[in-house]
Amino acid sequence: MSGTGPTLDLLLAAVAVDGRELDAASIRDWPGLIDAALKHRIVPLLVHRLRAADFASVPDEARAILESWEARFHGQSLRQTAELVALLRDLAEAGIDASPYKGPVLAEALYGSVALRSFYDLDVLVRASDRDAAAEVVRARGYLPDEAAAEHDHDDDCELHFRHPETDLLLELHWDVLPGRHLDDFSVDPLWERRVAAKLGGFAVRVLSPEDRMLVLCIHGGDKHRWMRLQMVADVARLMGEELDWGLVLRRAAEVGRTETVLVGATLAATALGAPFPAVLQDGAARPAVRAKVALALGRVDRRNQGLPPRARWEELLGVVDGALRDAGAPIGSRPGALRYWREVSRPEWTDRQAVHLPRGLTWLYYVVRPLRLLRMHGGGIFRRL
Repeated sequence: MSGTGPTLDLLLAAVAVDGRELDAASIRDWPGLIDAALKHRIVPLLVHRLRAADFASVPDEARAILESWEARFHGQSLRQTAELVALLRDLAEAGIDASPYKGPVLAEALYGSVALRSFYDLDVLVRASDRDAAAEVVRARGYLPDEAAAEHDHDDDCELHFRHPETDLLLELHWDVLPGRHLDDFSVDPLWERRVAAKLGGFAVRVLSPEDRMLVLCIHGGDKHRWMRLQMVADVARLMGEELDWGLVLRRAAEVGRTETVLVGATLAATALGAPFPAVLQDGAARPAVRAKVALALGRVDRRNQGLPPRARWEELLGVVDGALRDAGAPIGSRPGALRYWREVSRPEWTDRQAVHLPRGLTWLYYVVRPLRLLRMHGGGIFRRL
């Protein structure tokens, strides 16, 4: 997570659910703080908490910048929510069952207002059998296929990308939560059967159940994005404050081989943001692998670096991970060295799967794709770091 020292402390306090106090007077690098808040997509929450706690301590220039971004996100959220409701109405009139997915519905459900959670696109979940008909409804509202996004994401087996040429609004039409090559055992069908009633902008909708939402948030934040944004952890922390059947969450996670994913997400939310931690997760959270992955998410200084940190930074991070393993009573790996560094950074990541689309039977080739992509991006710098 980007930011260190007082900056990171304030970012965590801004989205924490345990009532910790903000100390804006301790911040000296306000441009750095604002940049980090934008990267982590928590500006609305940061401003909201500063208003309630210590806004007078914010320098005039920084306060003006924050208020400008707040107004921009607020207006954007209202416009996008209105557009989403209108689209859902059109889909319903066309006889298409659709559920809002992420974005405004998460803001309403977890934060109580679309103004407190920023989002940059709209996500709608439909059944695979309704995909083509739903795409026609989307096009009728003036959207065009976003070829640039589709080419970048290679997610054509789970979503279609659209952009409105006049408003520049992005829309993703989903019929699965992630590409099939990443979730071999996952079926979206049971999620439809377990949906619950909700309201969005006064419009009646059906959304994922809280237990399914927890599973999907952890898969999306952890397996797809490796917790690169604090907003993803904040979403999990907020959801953990609701009445969840955690036994059911764990059973559903086990069915799709994602028990560790949920344990890491919940432990990270509790550790970083003070989310209430259920007793049923205690034993699982103590596993060395879970402890190490939580330490990795908390200890990485720059989540935007795609897997090739400088050796010095990598060794510092490795110390954090090894410390967590040692505390859990597990043997730690070999001493840091060029071979261990290469073994770690050459492990395929989500970005590699996004850049090159391989069929399921050939996914082992990502272990070849990864080094080639690193060489292309960093060239001789790899050998200097080794």
